[in-house]
Amino acid sequence: MTFQSLTNAQSEQLDSLRGMSAFAVVIGHANQILIAPVYDKLNPVMGLLAQSAVMIFFVMSGFLIGKSVSSNIARHGGRFSLMRYLVDRVIRIWPPLFFSLALIVCLYKLAPLFFPSATSVFLPAPGHTLARTAFTSEPAQLYGAALMLNGFVTDAPSANGPLWSLSIEVWYYFLAAILAAPRGWWKVLALPFAGAVVWLGINNEPFLYYLPVWWAGFLLAVLHDHLLSFSLNLLRGARRFVS
Repeated sequence: MTFQSLTNAQSEQLDSLRGMSAFAVVIGHANQILIAPVYDKLNPVMGLLAQSAVMIFFVMSGFLIGKSVSSNIARHGGRFSLMRYLVDRVIRIWPPLFFSLALIVCLYKLAPLFFPSATSVFLPAPGHTLARTAFTSEPAQLYGAALMLNGFVTDAPSANGPLWSLSIEVWYYFLAAILAAPRGWWKVLALPFAGAVVWLGINNEPFLYYLPVWWAGFLLAVLHDHLLSFSLNLLRGARRFVS
C-alpha cells in the first residue's frame, strides 16, 4: 500500500482546522447552556455552526485514521499490524477518557459544596428551560462511556455530552481495522464482527448518519496516498524524458 506522509505545512493546516472546529463547538455549547435559555433567536445559526464543525471532525478523523493505516502497512513491510494499530488507539483514547470520567465523579462530589442549591441541582430559571437541570454522575453512563457503548446501549454522560461522538469513532476505527487486515481466514472471521458492529449501530442514528461522512475522510486519505504518488511518478517520468 502506498503511503505519503503529510508535510509540516499540511499538518499545521489540519491542526488549525481542528482548533477552529473545536472553538465552533464550544461556542455552540455555550449558546445552548448560557444564551438559549434566555434568548433563543441564535439557535439556528449556532446549531448550523456546531453541526458543520462536527462534520469536519468526522471527516478529519477518517482521514487521519486512513493515513495511520497506510503508515502502519508501510512500516511493517506491506502487512497491516493489527496489534500495533490497537495499541496506538488504546494509548491515545483511554487514558484521557478515564481522566475525564474520573473528573466527572469528582465534580459531582464537589458540586454540593459550591452550588447555591447545596446539591448537584442547578437553580431553576423562571420562564426558561435549562439545557441541563443538574450535574449528574450515573454509573451506567460512565461504564457505557468506558466500554464505548454510550449511544448504543447506554446514554452518554450528561455531564460530558460530547462523549457521544467518541464511542462512534472508536467503532469506525474497528471497521477500518477489519478492512485493512490481511486477506484469508482473518477476513472471513472478521466479517461477522463487522456485521455485529453495524447491527449494534442500527439503533444509534448518529452512528449511521456519520458513517459515510467518516469514510469519506478515509477515502480522502487513500486518494492522497495514491494520487500524490501518481503525480510524483509522472513528474519523474517527465524529467527523464526531458533529460
